Amino acid sequence: MRYQRVAMRYAVLMWTVGLALGSALTVGQLTVAQLAQAAPAAPAAPAASATPNTKFYIVKSPDENNGQQETLFTVAERTLGDGTRFPEIMSLNAGRTLPNGTVFTSPEQLVPGFALRLPDDAGGPDVQVGTLPQTQPSAAASPSASASGSSAPSSSGGGSSLIGGQFSIPTLVAGLAGVTLLTVLIVARRPVARATRRIAAALRRATRPLRPRLPRALSQSRLRRRRAALGRTLAADTRTLPDVRNTLRELSRLTAPIRVYSVLAIPNRLLAAVTTTAPAPEPWTAVDATRWERSGLTSLTDGDENGETGETTGETGEALPYPHLARVGVTERGHAQVLVDLGQINGSLSILGDLRVAQDTLSAIVRGLLEAPNRDTPIVTIDPERVLLPEFHALHGLLRVRTLKDITDDAPVQLPAPAPELGLDLIRTAARRPGHVAGLLVLPKPPGEDDLAALAHLTSPTVGWIVLTVGNLPGSHWRWNAFPDGTLHTGVLGHKVFVPVG
Repeated sequence: MRYQRVAMRYAVLMWTVGLALGSALTVGQLTVAQLAQAAPAAPAAPAASATPNTKFYIVKSPDENNGQQETLFTVAERTLGDGTRFPEIMSLNAGRTLPNGTVFTSPEQLVPGFALRLPDDAGGPDVQVGTLPQTQPSAAASPSASASGSSAPSSSGGGSSLIGGQFSIPTLVAGLAGVTLLTVLIVARRPVARATRRIAAALRRATRPLRPRLPRALSQSRLRRRRAALGRTLAADTRTLPDVRNTLRELSRLTAPIRVYSVLAIPNRLLAAVTTTAPAPEPWTAVDATRWERSGLTSLTDGDENGETGETTGETGEALPYPHLARVGVTERGHAQVLVDLGQINGSLSILGDLRVAQDTLSAIVRGLLEAPNRDTPIVTIDPERVLLPEFHALHGLLRVRTLKDITDDAPVQLPAPAPELGLDLIRTAARRPGHVAGLLVLPKPPGEDDLAALAHLTSPTVGWIVLTVGNLPGSHWRWNAFPDGTLHTGVLGHKVFVPVG
């Protein structure tokens, strides 16, 4: 109902503006001749009834003037000795009726046979003295001249009539069409924008075969460099991820249960995918039933004048919420960073498709998890060949083991506990409280058939591990698809992500 009232106000405004513009354009279409016809012709009478000693000049035809068309300038030059004095002749004859029945209002209207009244100092062989001859309109011009004197002014072109003496039909139709188009664009601007984007995308797809293509090796090399540059940019951004976690503290303090699945970190704005029965708290606003939006970020620490920052915890020293929130990449057009809360998986995540892009996705996720402060969840990878983040080791918080048996059989007897200063608990397979993540296991290669039962046990609710794997793992709650062009489709989360390298 609110949108209908706004649309009606816009429509009324546009109609008013359109009518005003139509009126202005119509007035502009009235020629000087029509205005002169509508005005009283009192000044013309004295010129017609001049004294018997009036000087005048009969305009010659081209045949009488050596094939040249006469103008007021040549007449002034011939009779006054100075062509620049033609405005004096014009002022003496303005408003008089020409032989063709029109009113003389412009020097360009000069026609042969018209008796021009001249100033008193005019002279020359062609200057005559006497009573100024009266102009007799030709028979063809008389009806139009008499009609113009008794009817309202019409368009000089004769092709458009006026409605009520104010609006011409073409102008009125054009004005109404313009107002209608503006109203439609204002009221339906979002559907029109979506349709325009769909048409543009369809045109790009249709013309894609016509574009020159680079060799595959060169194209892949350029794509790899682009993704590597994105990786360096994200690695240098040490503020966005902790600031997002700190901003989400507002949601973690709600009394009603809430689950945050993913967050789009747009410059100075957050868009979170949530499930809850609670209303959006201030300053969050509900975009729809599953998305909340917030303008601005709550900075984790206040920087000094040089932009330096201090500790990575909040003012109260409490651990930041959502410790399993990891940065996956950026949206396809690079407008926003895509962050996913892996703690909501409750099982396993399978990344299908291109192996290299899938491994790069796992590297981006692990790097984001290792950036979390006050982390108490162990991150283990079965990666003896150091495929993922080869520069990271146990001191960074990433534990590497050779086989799955090192976790399921030997823990906690043989697997040494990480140093307490790393903030990691001992890896255990004991029962955990509901919703608690016991650990994250990262598999950079597809699991074998012999490991499926052990992985199913690790991801069971009584154990509470989360498995992130390349390839298909039966029973995975989330399934993502990686593509050779470096993009990733996040399945039910609905994001298309450009994955960095490094």
